[in-house]
Amino acid sequence: MNLECPLCNGMAQVRDRCPCCGHYLDDNGRIEDFFGPYAPYSEQDMGETSVDGFDLCVHLLACPECGYDLRKGTMKVAEEELVRFNNKLTQP
Repeated sequence: MNLECPLCNGMAQVRDRCPCCGHYLDDNGRIEDFFGPYAPYSEQDMGETSVDGFDLCVHLLACPECGYDLRKGTMKVAEEELVRFNNKLTQP
């Protein structure tokens, strides 16, 4: 089963707010893309992890207003579940 990140594939959006100023955080992509100029072309396991049996893709989120940043693990899902996962993320 091929697992995919909903954020990387444009099937979900980050809706987190900055704990410092309240603005929406921007998704600046996978954390491993910031390790160097060739990082996006290398193996994709540098910023990936597994927690309680779930594969996560770690993204760097940053506030465009105050500069606060954090890392957030997003659960990878089977390709056929991306649409269902997206619907769950977008519910209020």
